Amino acid sequence: MAETPNDPLLAFLREHAGRYSPEALRQHLLTQGYDAARIDAALDAYRREAPAAEGERPGTLALVGVILAVIAGVALLLAGTCGGIIGFVVSSESNNQAEGLAIFVGVIVVVVLGVTAIVSPIRWYRRRSARRTSPPASEKRP
Repeated sequence: MAETPNDPLLAFLREHAGRYSPEALRQHLLTQGYDAARIDAALDAYRREAPAAEGERPGTLALVGVILAVIAGVALLLAGTCGGIIGFVVSSESNNQAEGLAIFVGVIVVVVLGVTAIVSPIRWYRRRSARRTSPPASEKRP
């Protein structure tokens, strides 16, 4: 059976191939009651139209970027912590409460930014590189 561009199975594969492995999508469609030959034909048609989409994962450059972002986040955390310690020592000698409060708030802001700079690129990379092995039960039949 020749697959048409408007085939619902092909549309389903286009929509979900980035999140799920081809085998998981095939199993899901089989459990939905589709004919195995029709599913295989749709998978072949999808692979012909988008051969690079199936293996699309973040590359080495993305990994290097994530590593650099995490290093920058750690450096920000260390700089903020050291600055906060120095600021607390200086403000405790002058007994100025407003100065101490400003330094405390500044340290908290820097720590939050540092943690965000560490966690965000890691989460991004994991989302981009992860492929689910089975569609959720809520996925409707195409």
